[in-house]
Amino acid sequence: MKKTPRPYQIDCVDRTAKSLAKHQATILHAPTGAGKSLMCEMIVTRSTSKGKVVLVLSDAIKIYKQLVKECQGHEIDSKVKNIAIEKGECYVGMIQTILKRPMIIHQLQELGKDLIIMVDECHISTSTKLIDLLPMAYRIGLTATPYGL
Repeated sequence: MKKTPRPYQIDCVDRTAKSLAKHQATILHAPTGAGKSLMCEMIVTRSTSKGKVVLVLSDAIKIYKQLVKECQGHEIDSKVKNIAIEKGECYVGMIQTILKRPMIIHQLQELGKDLIIMVDECHISTSTKLIDLLPMAYRIGLTATPYGL
């Protein structure tokens, strides 16, 4: 059953889009239980409909599985050694797994500004190595933590 977003979720996604129009990176900060996974899915749907590639990253296996389901993204897990990255698609992976896939990273680098990276629990900052490899990509961090490293 498709979830219907609440007005505050729509507003949060709209503000995130406006922020990305002005800046290359932004943080979607919402409290625990606010529905960040649904907001993530809304951003993925909007972005892929415009031909962008969205890479959703997680550091936790539980959240990774939830994001695969919510975003209906192509999984990049330990069994996937290479995958053809196509415009207008979403890919979901664990940060450490993607770092070990140079052919996938190369394809992502070629996308430049047509790539949007969404990092769940961005306050933990385990994604910096990967983000450094993709400097042209737009970035959205998702977190419920008001302060992080």
